[in-house]
Amino acid sequence: MSKAVAQNFPESQIQLRDVSGDVNFEYGQLFQVLGQNELLLGYAFLGNAPSKTDTFDYLVVFDKTFIIKNIKVLVYREDYGGEIGSKRWLRQFTGKDLSAHFDYGQNIAAISGATISVRSMTRAINSLLSDILKSPLY
Repeated sequence: MSKAVAQNFPESQIQLRDVSGDVNFEYGQLFQVLGQNELLLGYAFLGNAPSKTDTFDYLVVFDKTFIIKNIKVLVYREDYGGEIGSKRWLRQFTGKDLSAHFDYGQNIAAISGATISVRSMTRAINSLLSDILKSPLY
């Protein structure tokens, strides 16, 4: 996970500090991304969401003002629906802030054969943004 997070920041060395205790996340952990001298660079959320018969792990990287920099599916455990891991599809979330709300079929594109995973990812991101917005971190 550290490598996937580090790709989003210019610092050569980063640290991750778990701040999940400050917010009640049901399906994941939130980390501060720290650079040299513990300078806050942003945040990273490692989450888990349901697919048809299993779950998948994903990473959401935020800048320090909680604007989404990147989303990546780290582990997808099904034979079908893995298309949600495509960079092109995930780009729909990039650049959005905590006030964003995503709706399947409205501002989130459907993927044939991945309906359950698309809806699950959409719900997971909406829940994450809402939880952070209510947290003392924001």
